[in-house]
Amino acid sequence: MPPAPTLLAVAGLTREECDSDEELESEGGELRAVSAGVHEMHANLMIANMSFTDFKEAAEEDPQGTFRGFAV
Repeated sequence: MPPAPTLLAVAGLTREECDSDEELESEGGELRAVSAGVHEMHANLMIANMSFTDFKEAAEEDPQGTFRGFAV
């Protein structure tokens, strides 16, 4: 089976919105996500249940560096 297509998710933070360069580096950035994971990201970010960093860390744990959703 071919790999699932991924989407690029980018944190839209600017330096002016952050208190420090360290905050920008930790809270900003980008990650790849499968389409099923995008809904999970959107829902949790909209209600401020999770931060973009939570999703970046989950993507870093994947062998291909892709956010695939959280196992239930």
